[in-house]
Amino acid sequence: MRRIKVDPQFHQRVVAFNSSLFSTRSTKFKNPLAALGTMSVLKGTRKKYGIENTVAEAYVKAIIAEYQHILSADEAEMQILIVKFRGILHEDNITEKFWKAIVKAMQYSALRGKEMLQFLQKSNIRTCVYCHSQLTLVVNKTKTTLKGLLQLDHKYPKSKFPFLCTSFYNLYPICSNCNMSKSDDPTDFNFYCKDDQLDLLTFGVKSSSVLQYERTGNLEDLVITIKQLDQTTDLSEYHRMFNIKNIYETQTDIVQELIEKKQVYNNPYNQTLINNFNRLFSDQSMIKRLIIGNYDRPEDMLQRPMAKFTQEIARDLKLIK
Repeated sequence: MRRIKVDPQFHQRVVAFNSSLFSTRSTKFKNPLAALGTMSVLKGTRKKYGIENTVAEAYVKAIIAEYQHILSADEAEMQILIVKFRGILHEDNITEKFWKAIVKAMQYSALRGKEMLQFLQKSNIRTCVYCHSQLTLVVNKTKTTLKGLLQLDHKYPKSKFPFLCTSFYNLYPICSNCNMSKSDDPTDFNFYCKDDQLDLLTFGVKSSSVLQYERTGNLEDLVITIKQLDQTTDLSEYHRMFNIKNIYETQTDIVQELIEKKQVYNNPYNQTLINNFNRLFSDQSMIKRLIIGNYDRPEDMLQRPMAKFTQEIARDLKLIK
């Protein structure tokens, strides 16, 4: 719902990240280029991956030749790469054995387990980019340990485009529910963009329903609105796939709390808090976070689940600016 703008500074961070990818790993770690190099030499005439060996070799060698470009390719560059690789082997003819071997060689699981997680945390991206209601980490249980595992969606599925399995701009941090809902289905949503229209949707509450609630105290009277801001994108499939309407129309308890807080946290009272507890509340921003119980700035919407919904409802109620 809220996208990341890829300005020169952000892209430079991505390039720097990819240029040193896996550099802190131990000497036992198999570098992707080394693993791909092994894959690129197939002896004999047997179809090791269920496709002609010469085709498999050409495909893998193309990954090796374009490796650094692939890692940092933006949306337009990925489209060009797709056409190039399609000329070697069409995605509909890629076998499961072949794409899984490429994904393993390119160390997607390792990237997901450490490097990508660290980059996202430093970038304050911790929430599902599709629904904004859940964290991107799930608990992965083994026989001996419990470990947080990052959920990533491939805009271009790794089963069809395995060469893009570790391409930064092809990886969308999401929650497990959205991951299961989307699967390999395509979506028009581009998380990384170059324009200034970062929000596709905005949340509000119908003013007449607030007045009705204040008279009755009945949560069912509150009506949450979802307005599309970007008219160039068809979001009907997005709503269906990620169940946005059903997720947020049930959050009337959050709206109720914000309405009640509005009665207490007026500007004079907020200034009193700053004056009396200036070590705790150095400015209005900290007061806003205290009031709404979440991040209050649009640029922090991906830091915590429900941040976008909470701050937009709070602004609609004039609780914060």
